[in-house]
Amino acid sequence: MTERGTDSTGRRSRWWVTPVVLAASLIVAAGLGVARPGGFVLLGRLDRPFLFGTMALGLLALASWLAVRHPVWRRVLAGLLVAFAVGWAALGALAASLRDDLREISRHRSPDAGRELLLYRGSNVIDPTWELRLRSGSGLTAREWDLGCVNSDQDSLTDVEWTGADGLRVHLSRRGPVEIVLDGSTGRPDGRISVGC
Repeated sequence: MTERGTDSTGRRSRWWVTPVVLAASLIVAAGLGVARPGGFVLLGRLDRPFLFGTMALGLLALASWLAVRHPVWRRVLAGLLVAFAVGWAALGALAASLRDDLREISRHRSPDAGRELLLYRGSNVIDPTWELRLRSGSGLTAREWDLGCVNSDQDSLTDVEWTGADGLRVHLSRRGPVEIVLDGSTGRPDGRISVGC
C-alpha cells in the first residue's frame, strides 16, 4: 500500500509540468498578439491578454495544486492564483466595457492595388476620432500597420489620398497635409500621425 501511495504521489507531482507549459504558451501567444512583430494580421488574432492571462493563471493554480505537497501551502498558493485570475478577468471585463469599438468608414486602394488604407471612426471619451491603418498582402502573409489617429478635439481629418504605390497624404483641417512614406517591400510606414490620441 505504501508503494502505491508513493507511486501515485510521484505521478501526481509530475503532472504539474503540463499546465505550466500550457500557461507559458498562452503568455507567449498573448505577447506575440500584442506586439505583432512584422505587422502580421494573423498574430493580431492572438491579441487577447486578458483571456489568455486568466487561463494562464488558472493553469498555474492547477499546477501549484499538483506540485505543492504541503496541504496548507497548496490551498494558499492555488487560492491566490485563482483570486488573481478572477481579478485579471474582472479587469479585462472593465477594459472591454470602456473600449469604444471602431467602425470602418472607408477603404482606399493604392494605385498598384497592392495595399489598402482603412479608415475607422470611433471616439476618445466623447471626442470623435479617426484611425488609419494600412493593409498589404493577403491570407497568412497579410500585414496591417497602424498609421495613427486624429482626435477631432484638436484637428479634423478632411481627406486621404495615395501619392504613389509607396506614399500617402493625409489632409488635416488645421495642420494641412501630412506625408507618409511606406517601405516598398513590407508597407511599414516611416511614421505615424498622432493628433490628440
